[in-house]
Amino acid sequence: MIDAFSRRRTQIVERMAEQQTSGFHAAKVAAVATRERKEPLDLPRLREEWAARAAEHGLGQHELRRLIGRTPLCEPTPAELLATAERLLGPEGLTEKRTVFAEPGLAMGWAQAHRQGASVARIRELSGRLLTIGGVQRLSEPTPGRPAHYSTLELLELERSALELVKRGRDVDLPVLPPAILDEAVHELSAEQEAMVRAVASSHERVICVVGPAGQARQPPRTLSQRLSWPAVRRSSVPPRPGSPRSGSRTRPAFPPGLFTAYSRRRTIRTGSLNAAS
Repeated sequence: MIDAFSRRRTQIVERMAEQQTSGFHAAKVAAVATRERKEPLDLPRLREEWAARAAEHGLGQHELRRLIGRTPLCEPTPAELLATAERLLGPEGLTEKRTVFAEPGLAMGWAQAHRQGASVARIRELSGRLLTIGGVQRLSEPTPGRPAHYSTLELLELERSALELVKRGRDVDLPVLPPAILDEAVHELSAEQEAMVRAVASSHERVICVVGPAGQARQPPRTLSQRLSWPAVRRSSVPPRPGSPRSGSRTRPAFPPGLFTAYSRRRTIRTGSLNAAS
């Protein structure tokens, strides 16, 4: 039944067979080559075609009726709805990977919480109610083709705290690493990584932001920060990364004192340690 309705995949596979290619990249090329121009759809006609195709494979009206209503519909309880709302607005929810969210993402979150499905009206009702509570703030107004964007007050407060930390760290004339120690420590790094480390280690600023291309390795700078030995370097307690087993607080050498990193936006803001450069 899945193969019968996966017409798009069949087109891609047949194209790859004709071209005698394989692999992920070849599949992408075949997908583009076989993509048809989008045309207005006749939904009633498509439904009739889908029903006829299903009947050809033994899934007629009688079989479909037997598939429906086999288990009672259970709506989420108020406690479950509250837990979902807290999760959506929490660190692992709508702002886990982005600092803002929009109504489509919010609707998807509520739909995923209804394992047996829910009406569009119900999903939109829950989304609208969540946007009116005190922990959400609208950041932009909707425009044609673009929904409004929102964020959480908790995340906005964290960002303000980070900016204040940056302001306080300007022109504080902190000590820097001696060149001799840097020369011994950077010999295993690439030219770009060495340039980054030397610039960071010789800066007198308390807060430094290192921006690198997507996918650039962060392990060498992190390993270097653990390997450096310098009497003036302070030690700071670093909590485990989010999602890792908590084995108690650990101490490790800070990179130069005062570097800022937040490896979870709302869980920790630390000065005095470099755990990731990205």
